[in-house]
Formats: sequence, structure tokens, C-alpha cells
Amino acid sequence: MKKGYKAIALALALTTVVSGCSLPDKVSVKELIVGKDKLDYNPVECVSMNDYKGVEVDCTVKDEEVQEAIQELLEKNKLQVKEGTCKKGDRVNIDYSGKKDGKKFDGGTAEDQTITLGSSNMIDGFDDAIIGMKVGEKKNAKMKFPKDYHEKSLAGKNVVFTLKLNYISKEATFDDAFVAKNTEYKTVAEYKENTKKKLVETKKTNAGYTAFETLMKDVKLKESPETLKDRWKTIISNDLELQAKQSGMKVEDMLAMYNMDKESYLKEAVENQLKQVLAVEAIAQQEEIEISDKDIKDEIKVACSQSGQDEEAYRKSFDEYYKGAQTLEDFIAFNLKAKKILEVLKNNAKLKE
Repeated sequence: MKKGYKAIALALALTTVVSGCSLPDKVSVKELIVGKDKLDYNPVECVSMNDYKGVEVDCTVKDEEVQEAIQELLEKNKLQVKEGTCKKGDRVNIDYSGKKDGKKFDGGTAEDQTITLGSSNMIDGFDDAIIGMKVGEKKNAKMKFPKDYHEKSLAGKNVVFTLKLNYISKEATFDDAFVAKNTEYKTVAEYKENTKKKLVETKKTNAGYTAFETLMKDVKLKESPETLKDRWKTIISNDLELQAKQSGMKVEDMLAMYNMDKESYLKEAVENQLKQVLAVEAIAQQEEIEISDKDIKDEIKVACSQSGQDEEAYRKSFDEYYKGAQTLEDFIAFNLKAKKILEVLKNNAKLKE
């Protein structure tokens, strides 16, 4: 049972599975959603922004970025040491099962979990109970939840965790043998050369997103259309309630973890979202981008296919989440518009190679 909670995201997707440990400082255009397709405001008059054509995008790759790719590869291919004793700082794989008054409690049981001893963010005493265990060992350990724990039924309660140490993770040596075994390349030099090329191509492919993020840094709201503002306040408020419910907390308590209150959070979140929505709409208007009914219908079919639902079920899920704040057609129309705008930004970007 972790002491931390799911992060609160300013961006809202159709499925609101949000994870992490801090509030994001920017929102990807991929996650944008909108209200009316037929606008009752002029987006060009609502925002001020720099020229969206000719935005510089740095596609060069630093040695540090190649090293990050190497580290990620090593992380995916850690060695499983199945003997010895674990110590603080080790990455270990464990099974655990918690009981209160002899009965298992929700969220207290898991298998095949990998944590770093000493910084797992589990409740006090959890890591200490594992440190010193031998691989394959199983033990019971008494612990106590903190008094301010968010799940009231566990706050301040004594529990017993049954712990099993499955193995200790060790980082492999990054050499030619490792590369040949775990990649399509034969040597470290070959891997680094090709990884750098791939990273450059990825940056070129994502140039539209990068250009949009750069553009958004200087976007300012000149006017906030009430219809759009109210719509986003409703959507974000609904999402807050949902996340709080999933975390077993009140909205106010969840926001307090980030030193925020609901009013200030909504103000910031709505403003951030309006900037992006209006920026996209403003560019679309200047580029004379239009989305046809056929485009929308075709995209709905694709979305249903990807979700494994028929259209009726897909619409039902959508309406249950948005509660009338916007229609599926509006959602799809805007996202199609955003995709076209990303292409405009990409095609007009100044790539630095």
C-alpha cells in the first residue's frame, strides 16, 4: 500500500487512467478535447500567439539522450539474481499480502512487484522488513498505517504483511555481448550509431507536437468565451470527482496534497485548456481547415474498432464520462482538426539537424 496517490492531470482523455507522482506542467495536444464544432466566438480574436509557421524544432541528439536509451534498455533487461541477501538500495521483486485483524484488506495484496528498498514509498516499516531477507525467503512482519492515511479504515491500524522475496534485480554490463543478445545490433558502437539516427528521425516525426509546445509557451488569452469556459469547468470538475472517488478521497484532500484548493486549481486548469483549444481553433480558421460529417463518421468507426465496442456502447461510455458537456461528434471533429494542424506545424517548421 503506497503512501502516494495518483497525480491530477490537467489534460483529460476519454479514458481517465492517470498515473505518476506530480502535476504535469504542460499538456499534449494529443489529449485535447473541445466543445462545439460550430463556434459561437472568433478564436483568432481570443488569443495572441507568435507566427505558427517557421517554428524552430531542434532535432539534434545529445550523447546524454543516447545514454538514456541505453539505460532504458538495461532497465528492461535486468538480471534476476536468485540467491543471496538483499540490502538497502537494491531493486527487488516481491509478493506481499496484508491482513488486518486476520482478514485481507483491499489493495493490500500483490504479486511480482518490483521496488527499490529504501525508497519504495510504501508505508513505514515495509522496506525495513524486507532488507536482510534471502531470495526465496518468506516472512510475516507487523506494521502500522500512519494516522493520516487516506483510507480511513486503515489509518492508524496495526496490520501484518506476509512478504516473499522472489529475486534481486541487478543491472547487466553494457558491452558487445549484451548488445548482441538483447538488440538487433552486434556491437556497442553499432547500437549507439543507429540509436542516434532513430532518435533524430523520431524528433522529425514529432516536429508538429514540438512546434505546438513551443508555440504554446507564448500564447496569451485575450478573451475567454463563456460557453467554452463553462464547458471546461464542468469537464474538469467531473474528472476531479472521478479521480477523488478512485483514490478513496475527497477532492479537497486530494488537491491539498499539491498545496492547491479547488477554486485555484480549476482556474489554472481551465485557463490552460482554453489557451490550447483556442490556439488550435485559431490556426484552423486561418488555414481554412474544415472537418466533414463523413470524416467524423469514419473516425468514430475507427475509435469503436480500437476500443472493441460497437458504436452504441462507445457512445454510452462517452456520455457517461462527459455528462452532456460535449458531444462525441464535437470531440472527434476537434481531434481531427488538431491532427491536421500538427501536420501544418510540422510541414512549416524549421528543423535544426
